[in-house]
Amino acid sequence: MPSFPEELKRHRRERRMSQLDLSLEADVSGRHIAFLETGRSRPSRSMVLRLAEALQTPLSERNDLLLAAGFAPEYALRALSDETLAPVREAMSRLLRSQEPYPALVMDRAWRILEANRAASLLFQPVMTRADKSFLAYVNDTPSYLDTIENWRAIGPTMLSRLKLERRRNTPDPAFDHEVARFEALVRETCDAEAPPPSETEALFISPIMRVGEARLSFFSTIAHFGAPRDVALSELQIELFFPLDDETDAFFQSLSGDAGAPPA
Repeated sequence: MPSFPEELKRHRRERRMSQLDLSLEADVSGRHIAFLETGRSRPSRSMVLRLAEALQTPLSERNDLLLAAGFAPEYALRALSDETLAPVREAMSRLLRSQEPYPALVMDRAWRILEANRAASLLFQPVMTRADKSFLAYVNDTPSYLDTIENWRAIGPTMLSRLKLERRRNTPDPAFDHEVARFEALVRETCDAEAPPPSETEALFISPIMRVGEARLSFFSTIAHFGAPRDVALSELQIELFFPLDDETDAFFQSLSGDAGAPPA
């Protein structure tokens, strides 16, 4: 295992912070940061957590910093099925149900769909049939899916930026990094031409315009995270709620309510 001085220096440099930047953010002296990075000083447990907070490291990496400094981890890593997370599962289910007839889903850090309401299950049915339910892997493995996204040349780079940001914020995952690299290559291959000027709705949101059968669906989404989590997996969950941008999309999702059935093929 790398030493604490090595890990502290690595995290600081990855975030392009100087020792002075980190000292100001953590409200400690620059001299103390320098001593910690050379091993001349040993941090207390509270100092490790203070520096990790200033560096905005993922919870899993805060555990790693504590271990490197000789302390026990602070944050648990529970499966979503764990009994202690029952209130969380109930909250997510309530939120997904309340979003009907519009789509809503829960994804983990690797963009695997963990839970979806009826509308999202229908909209992302091909993804839901995969064993891993990974939206990112599905797009990488099925480039023809891009034909259903009318404004892919605008959406692709936006999705890639979001993925890279989330990768920096979450636990390192080589398998996920591999999928992000595949997706980046796909975006470069399919979005290299100059993108068309934004539409009226794209002046507000860069949102997907999808073709589902005869329907042309235009929607935007909002993404929610749990506040102040103290569990690694919980900190990396994201709940995405979709909303219609026009009357045609609204009518399409409204038609799914009750027993209207699946979207047309």
